Amino acid sequence: MYKKRIKRKKNKAYQKGYRFELRVRNYYQKLGYYVRRSYASKGIEDLIAIKARDCITSEVLLIQCKHNRKYIPLSKKEKTNLIKLSVQTGGIPIHAYSDEKGHIAFSYLSV
Repeated sequence: MYKKRIKRKKNKAYQKGYRFELRVRNYYQKLGYYVRRSYASKGIEDLIAIKARDCITSEVLLIQCKHNRKYIPLSKKEKTNLIKLSVQTGGIPIHAYSDEKGHIAFSYLSV
């Protein structure tokens, strides 16, 4: 006997967050960055964007995405972890969020 598989819908908050991450990814790809996504937000950052400056050095962006219709800052723990990772890797910590109109906005975190 075969069990019938039930397709489950992922919750709406996950879907909105996922779509927002894809929008941010596409934005950076259009700027010439190689972008890698951390699936299911298992890492400290949601996206890593890398762009070569010259043959030796690269610019690395560590991006944490939050999809809300208003600016909500990262939690203290998220911010601290992202900054620690940026110090370790030499990357630039960025908080990507959506503004009231749904546009992508960025906040650079100070190290």
